[in-house]
Amino acid sequence: PYVCQVASGKLPHLKIFGDDYETPDGTAIRDYVDVRDVTDAHMRAIKYLKGNTSSHILNIGTGNGYSVREIIEITKEVMGINKTTLIKGRREGDISAITADIARAKSVLAFEAKFGLYDIIQTSIS
Repeated sequence: PYVCQVASGKLPHLKIFGDDYETPDGTAIRDYVDVRDVTDAHMRAIKYLKGNTSSHILNIGTGNGYSVREIIEITKEVMGINKTTLIKGRREGDISAITADIARAKSVLAFEAKFGLYDIIQTSIS
């Protein structure tokens, strides 16, 4: 949402919090999942619970990570804009990379994310 606010002119520039992480481009990597996929996972979980007495803790995500710089570049491409970025210091507690392990969600719910990063960004700006 922050990148889209900058792209739409609501905020003046992009901030990258840390560019010295142990990642390929130095920025933090996260797993971004579309809200429609999260909704699908919830619906699958409800259906599962109606027919089963066991419960599980499941990670919902794509299982893929994108760096902050990748998010910025893809958003610029999708929106056709070119905004400047400011490099700020790391935020306390941030880790270099984290993605969801969706193996159990696949096994228990037959869940797999359908929407990719371009879809997420495209619907964010619609």
